[in-house]
Amino acid sequence: MADEQIRMQESAAAEEAAAREADAGTAAQTGEQAEKSRDGGRRRPRKAEVLVLAGLLLAGGALGLFLLLNRQEGTKVQVSVSGQIVAEYPLSRDRTEVIEGAGGGTNTLVIEDGMAWLTDSTCPDHLCEYMGKISQNYEVVICLPNEVVVQVIEPDGGSDDGVDVVAG
Repeated sequence: MADEQIRMQESAAAEEAAAREADAGTAAQTGEQAEKSRDGGRRRPRKAEVLVLAGLLLAGGALGLFLLLNRQEGTKVQVSVSGQIVAEYPLSRDRTEVIEGAGGGTNTLVIEDGMAWLTDSTCPDHLCEYMGKISQNYEVVICLPNEVVVQVIEPDGGSDDGVDVVAG
């Protein structure tokens, strides 16, 4: 019995010594490790990273503003089926046209108040019906299953004013 008590006391003393050693190891952490443990292990972004991110945001905002301010109302819509232009309609004249798509599918093109949109599609998903109304140059409504593309264009089919959005 005395042997058991001695073993239990030795075991308790060993556990206490191990706990003291672990505390001493924690106290000896480097400054960086201590910093990480205080803020949840996250590191602060470097100055260069912040500058690159700020530059990208500024460039994206400038491009978005440029595109927004240079939007132009289109004058016609061009209808393509399977990559072939099948019709052009002026946006100034209200009308409704049924477009024969690929594989026998149909879409109804509505032009009203200078805007165009697709309705009553025979495609399975009807996503083209929810793409909205278009009136600005180069805006597009697409029905993929019927391979129908409706794009707003200028009267001559494109602009040649010397300004290229990509190259400047």
